[in-house]
Amino acid sequence: MNQNFDFTEENKKELFANGCTFFKIRGEEINKNLRYLDSFIRNNPNLGDVCFKPPCSWDSSVKDGGVQHFHKIDLDAISSEDKGKKYYKQYLKYITEVNDFFYDIPTLLEGISATNIQIYRYNDCFLPHQDAHSKAHASLLIYLNDEWKNIFGGELVVRKKQKLGEVEYVLQPKFGYCALIDFSKNDPIHQVRKIQSLRAQRIVLSTFLNRKVNYE
Repeated sequence: MNQNFDFTEENKKELFANGCTFFKIRGEEINKNLRYLDSFIRNNPNLGDVCFKPPCSWDSSVKDGGVQHFHKIDLDAISSEDKGKKYYKQYLKYITEVNDFFYDIPTLLEGISATNIQIYRYNDCFLPHQDAHSKAHASLLIYLNDEWKNIFGGELVVRKKQKLGEVEYVLQPKFGYCALIDFSKNDPIHQVRKIQSLRAQRIVLSTFLNRKVNYE
């Protein structure tokens, strides 16, 4: 049994068949640690650059309703805080747990594999795109949004082409929900729908799982 997530062998089959799979966190430890990260991110006014604190230069320059606009900082900014180091190390453990269950490929936990924190506010979205490249075999998304309502928008949508047409896999960005998108056998088109509420702040921990080899 996995310690911190509820995925099973069915999720593994789903990942490679469809290009993505969704699962949830479980257990007191990961719940506590992710809630600390969420609180730290939302309440630390000096975290990251000015783009993370509204308004930023993008807010005034984007005229198309926030197309492809979101704010991000590196999770290792938290590790520079004394209290945050413990939680940062725990998060690296969670990444390893997910990677080792689904893949027989070791993954880097630093460098370009480092997690970034993405925050989407009103009108922000991410257009349909693909992420596969030679150094990443997957993308892991873990959401930190308590009391997320359907009317807020901001869903992750992953598309899979099939013989009878296109299938959409949709995930609400609620606290403890996770998505894994595969690049080793797939490269699905995916997007983030536009945030529809001024009250919504959609926060996600986003990590590319990168191979340990061939980094020269």
